[in-house]
Amino acid sequence: MTETTDNHPGLAEILREVGKICRDGEEGYRRAADGVDDWQLRSMFLDLSRARGEQADEIDRLVQRFGGEPVPRGGTVAGALHRSFLDLKAAVTNRNRRGVLDEVARGESFAESVYDKALRAEMPDDVRQIILHQHDAVRESRDRARRLSEEYGWFPETGMVNALQDTGRRSVERVQHQVAEHPMTSTVLAMGVGVLVGALIASALHPRR
Repeated sequence: MTETTDNHPGLAEILREVGKICRDGEEGYRRAADGVDDWQLRSMFLDLSRARGEQADEIDRLVQRFGGEPVPRGGTVAGALHRSFLDLKAAVTNRNRRGVLDEVARGESFAESVYDKALRAEMPDDVRQIILHQHDAVRESRDRARRLSEEYGWFPETGMVNALQDTGRRSVERVQHQVAEHPMTSTVLAMGVGVLVGALIASALHPRR
């Protein structure tokens, strides 16, 4: 049954904008999951796609309640969030895990801004609670992506090379300090560390099949 909109003019369209973001997220994350090999990222994308779909269904019911037309399934293929998902797809294709996570955080931040705008409108308390709950879920997803970007900001093979390079740099710095204080006794050690680090990096870059 359609609720009278006399006290809430334009609310159906405001809610519909939220619904667009949810449908875009549902479709964008589903496509990202199809294109990624990393099981952690795939699991995260599937979870996000499912969550956005459930949120969109909830918003659709609210839009209909206030006399509006629900957003079609499949996303709107337009706007800032869609462009963000194009960048996400590029990061997945390039196996840039940090880039993937950064794009997730960026997309969730944009979605959060749409919820923020909706919450500035007048609406019944029960509707506001639904929007607030979804808003918090989006913010939590954004924060999770940011944490993962900081903690696991690479695919395993790329991360191994970066870690070895960092280890090698720190080792060389320590050896340089040792050489400066004990030049005669540290020359062989310096040569050995250089060879070892080089071999480890080469092994990570070109693993045996």
